[in-house]
Amino acid sequence: MQSTPATCVAALCGLALLVLPADAQSARSGSSRPAAGAAAGGAAAEGEGKLPFEIVSVQQQPSNVAGFGTGTQRIAVAFRTSASRGADEGLSSNPAWIDKPKVTLTLAYRPDKRRAVRVPASRTGAAGATAAAGGAAKTGAGATAGAAAAANSEFLFFRASATLLAVERPSSGFVFFYLPGEIVRRDGLGREPYAYIVEAEASGKTARVFRSKNLLKEDEFTGFKTMADTGALATSGLLRNSAQAGFDIAGGRNSPTVLRDDQN
Repeated sequence: MQSTPATCVAALCGLALLVLPADAQSARSGSSRPAAGAAAGGAAAEGEGKLPFEIVSVQQQPSNVAGFGTGTQRIAVAFRTSASRGADEGLSSNPAWIDKPKVTLTLAYRPDKRRAVRVPASRTGAAGATAAAGGAAKTGAGATAGAAAAANSEFLFFRASATLLAVERPSSGFVFFYLPGEIVRRDGLGREPYAYIVEAEASGKTARVFRSKNLLKEDEFTGFKTMADTGALATSGLLRNSAQAGFDIAGGRNSPTVLRDDQN
């Protein structure tokens, strides 16, 4: 993804927060191994970075998968784990593994209303209203709230988590998330997020937070987290992991099994 100059200042709790466009590392589609991304800066919080599980890049790729609509975006979160030290670290019954690491992706987009797909005039009558009502019911309450957020906020936030069955040490792979094409086209989202963070945890230990390069300063990161914690509530359920999307083996051999919500 290409970085561009700073373009806006978002006010948060009386503070001015400078937010730059995201500078995620682009990757070749179908690559069997994750490319090492730029190191995520910022100081680690107390207890952070104790998990031998590292996020190395975030890559957004168009993915026209069946049932998700044209324009669906696939976000590939690349990770790697460090070798076991041979001692029981409380991460698995087998020290060469990490059980149930949870990866949480938070994205921020700046909707472009000029790119949003609009309903043709011929559908604005009763038939159009009926179709729109049916579409809203199909998509769910989250999409309706997302539309409201798009109308009232400069940014749209999306958040989803994926709990992996188990990950070997050392190893590398991808965790995939999907943003449905209907949402991308409806809200005029770009082909890359404005900013993002990725968090990982397992057995009470956390990995160092991976941030887009515009969030390396602590005030920027803190402001983003505060806005995202509130904003992501309005779009709950729209960003999905591969299990929620309906295909657990979306990434092939380098994509660990993602547990369904009822299996966590």
